Amino acid sequence: MTIERQALLHELLEILLEEEALLSRLSGLSQIQRQALINSQFAAIESINDEMLSTANNLVPFERERSSLIEKLAVTTLTEASVLAQGLGVAGFAAAQQRLLAAAAEFRSGQEQNASLVLHAIRLRDRWMNFLGGKMAPTYGAGGKREVTQQRQIVSKTA
Repeated sequence: MTIERQALLHELLEILLEEEALLSRLSGLSQIQRQALINSQFAAIESINDEMLSTANNLVPFERERSSLIEKLAVTTLTEASVLAQGLGVAGFAAAQQRLLAAAAEFRSGQEQNASLVLHAIRLRDRWMNFLGGKMAPTYGAGGKREVTQQRQIVSKTA
């Protein structure tokens, strides 16, 4: 029974290391995405989003396998598995768990910063649209083409 549990813990350790590598990759992509957002590089943003989605999809099987192994070990959390690993002499489990948690926190923080950038960009665009909407209105010229002309001298209070 002890040898089986050790084998399961080693297998779980390998999964934690794979998940950590994927989360670190996502975190790096998140930083690249932040620069692309700041520089308004739309093609790069789209490419990075696709790569992030692919990497995140690669995490799913590892998460399932981790849950299955935790269930087989008869524990409910990684912390309990870490205590079990320490008791059975499986080295590196606690450190791998901490690195995984740190990688997840770093990725979450990066994505929150990116979300903030996107939200602020949307708000800025809306403010400019309100400003321009208060100053100019579309009209149609002699050739039937749309022209923007000065209409009012007031600016929207929300701009």
